[in-house]
Amino acid sequence: TYHPQTDFAERSNQTIVNMISNYVSSNKDDWDEYIPFIRMAYMSSIHSGIKQEPFLMLYGRLPNLPIDPIRNVEMIESKIRNIDEKKYLKNLQKRLEMMHSLAKMDHESAQVRNKKYYD
Repeated sequence: TYHPQTDFAERSNQTIVNMISNYVSSNKDDWDEYIPFIRMAYMSSIHSGIKQEPFLMLYGRLPNLPIDPIRNVEMIESKIRNIDEKKYLKNLQKRLEMMHSLAKMDHESAQVRNKKYYD
């Protein structure tokens, strides 16, 4: 049986709608102004179903955020820049493959857990 409530896209849409509703004004005519900020917040947050940040899974690195000096991301990025390009690409591919397989396993277990809650 198909349960749209447990579908990843439906859950993502519900989360984004909830995020937007927290920031729109009472006349609800400015919701579109928040989309870039909400998208970045959504993409750079650890998701319970995959236990990772979608931005990291998509691009193989952390996003550049205004808080980076506090998070010390520049130091991490500078270490990456000093690596041979071919070696970096090979390592990036391995990391992305590993992250995707882990995310797939976590997503599958989340689906089973959500189905159990729904049923």
